[in-house]
Amino acid sequence: MKEYITKNRAKQFVCGHCNEVCSEEPCEPSACDWMAFIDKEPAADVVEVRHGRWEKHGSKWQCTGCKVLMSIDGTPQENLLYYCPNCGAYMMGENNGKCE
Repeated sequence: MKEYITKNRAKQFVCGHCNEVCSEEPCEPSACDWMAFIDKEPAADVVEVRHGRWEKHGSKWQCTGCKVLMSIDGTPQENLLYYCPNCGAYMMGENNGKCE
């Protein structure tokens, strides 16, 4: 699985280690070649994935992410509900569909 950091976090890291990577002092972030390099790189369009599970409560199913109860015929898997339609949580686990 790929991991991502924000451009701002990368800039903070580089600025925090400026004396190790840059021979010029004092450092001015607005004129720093490293900051310009980070700014020129394209940013990845990513979103944090929320995970949840379906739990049976009587005749209804509840998402563990948002706690919304849903009335459906059959199971969430039979209805191809691999994501919660309310909060968008991805339903994982061997009892919660063929998502893995």
